[in-house]
Amino acid sequence: MAVHYTAAGQAPRSVVDRMLALAPDSVQVKFSTGWLPLHFAASYNNVHAIVSLVNAYPDALLERDIRRKTPIDVAIDENRNEALKIMLSAAVDKVCGASFHDYGNLMDKSKYNGYSNPLNLVFLECINDKRSCDDVSKFIHQLEEYPIIFRSFVRHALISNTESSPRSYAHKIRFNDEYSRERVLNALKNAGDNTEEFASQDVSSSLDDSSRGLGSS
Repeated sequence: MAVHYTAAGQAPRSVVDRMLALAPDSVQVKFSTGWLPLHFAASYNNVHAIVSLVNAYPDALLERDIRRKTPIDVAIDENRNEALKIMLSAAVDKVCGASFHDYGNLMDKSKYNGYSNPLNLVFLECINDKRSCDDVSKFIHQLEEYPIIFRSFVRHALISNTESSPRSYAHKIRFNDEYSRERVLNALKNAGDNTEEFASQDVSSSLDDSSRGLGSS
């Protein structure tokens, strides 16, 4: 499981790529805690490893550990902002593909007071007439196909000290019809309800090396 240790360090991307080339299946191997290499990279804010790991196995963004936490959840809980930024962008790419490819550029420019939550960014663009209401509806519809990612986006906004509730922004959008408006608001409510249920579990926001599995022989 050398790639797990590499993900937990700060090895350059070339090293991570070389290890994945030698053992491509290692990207899907889990520790006893349920952590994939991407969980480790998220926890240790190893941005170089995250890029390689996501490219090699995009579905790692959806994988949960024994506490039902995805790599995005780990980055949220441990305030790994650089890791989170990359994974949120990768998650949008996975959900929307080329249709929202410009999202990553928007996030890099830190518009709208540095907001990085995908939902808030898309909603704010619509409010500022830079994205259509149809784009918003499409985005939500695509997210509903990936409920784990949808929940992570809402959870990020609710837990962050700098983000506001996506529902508060959605209320400000002038949708083309009432059906579209209610559909978006209900989808956000459902994702939020799932988030609150998840967040109520008695889990730690961080783990020491031993509980991560790195201390085992």
